[in-house]
Formats: sequence, C-alpha cells, structure tokens
Amino acid sequence: MTVSTQYSNTFKSILEDGTHLHRLEICGFDSVIQNKQNLITSFNTAFENDNLEDFYLEFWDEILALNIPKQIAHCSLSDPIGSTDFELFTLASKNLIFARIIASGNCEDYAPNEFFHTWPCEKEFDISSMFKEFCLNVYTCDGEFTEKQAKKNGSEMSFTI
Repeated sequence: MTVSTQYSNTFKSILEDGTHLHRLEICGFDSVIQNKQNLITSFNTAFENDNLEDFYLEFWDEILALNIPKQIAHCSLSDPIGSTDFELFTLASKNLIFARIIASGNCEDYAPNEFFHTWPCEKEFDISSMFKEFCLNVYTCDGEFTEKQAKKNGSEMSFTI
C-alpha cells in the first residue's frame, strides 16, 4: 500500500463507515454529513486530482483531531525565556505528500501557515533533515548565533524522529 493510499483509505473509511460519522460531526463536518455520498465523491475527485491542499489547510484542526496526519518528527527548543515545540506532520493525495509544521510556545510564529514542503509520492525525500534545518535556524536565530553560543546561553534543542 502506498503512502497516499494509506491516507485516502483512512479518510474514506471515516466517511463511508456510519459508525465514525459522529467523529466528523464533532470535528465540524456536520454540515456536510447529511449528504455523505457527495462528500465521498468530492473527496475522491480531489484526491485523484491532487487537489486537496486547500481542503487540508482549511480543515487542519479537524483532520488532526481524527488522527489522520502522520507525525514524522518533533523538536523541542528551550531557553531562559521559554520553550517551543515543533511537530512535523504529513498528509497525502494520490501523487503528492504534504508536510506541515505545527508549533506551540514562544517561537510558534516561525512555523509557516501553509505546507512546509510538498513532493511526489514516488520520490524519496528526506523531510526529516529539512525539518531539522528549519529548527536549527529557529534555535540559532537564523544564524545570528552558533549552536555552541546558544547552548552556552542556556538554550537547548532536542529531536525525536
């Protein structure tokens, strides 16, 4: 099973299985539940045409509440002023994988509001290294400090992949 098929099957199973429809209602999809078949058809068409980016962005919180995005990595930054957590998630359509960073804490404004990176499903891509580089840039204030200087001044950074 490909990555994109895995995501599609997860979301479609929630749509098609009536026992999970209450999860969609709780997450804010109640206005579209009444016409379930149209929702399934719309989702399938958008999935097949790699046209889910806007849908994923608009309903990110709801989709995250359904545990559909896959968490790839986590980064914790702390300094004497506070701390920030960055989490890297992925979602897919038929041919594309979308990566998004979600942040909480002092530096949460550094996380982009759109997808961090998008790439073809069939292409091997090291998104974890790109995520580490993103976090390192935040940690060093875009290169204003070295890692050694940041650590000396009481800052810490840790990754979980």
